Amino acid sequence: AVVSTQSGHYDRGMRLELQEVERQQRAQKQARKEKERQEDEEFRREMMAKFAEDDRIEQMNSQKRRMKQLEHRRAVEALIEERKHRYEAKKKKVPTATLR
Repeated sequence: AVVSTQSGHYDRGMRLELQEVERQQRAQKQARKEKERQEDEEFRREMMAKFAEDDRIEQMNSQKRRMKQLEHRRAVEALIEERKHRYEAKKKKVPTATLR
């Protein structure tokens, strides 16, 4: 079957449009991941500062301070993982938008 020129242009235009939509979606996904990474880093810094203040780390001996810092890092990482799981669960509940 021979594709007419008019139909050929339509198909090519649709392909280009779909490629552009896909490119935009990839860029949005990358931007979301970067934003999430930045939010995680900011959350990590805030929580470490809070834990440090709560335990008055600066007044503890060095060994105890190192142990508390390690404990805090683990707690912060667990909180970040929990946030990610909640985000993923929420994302699964929200139906994806369909292309028009």
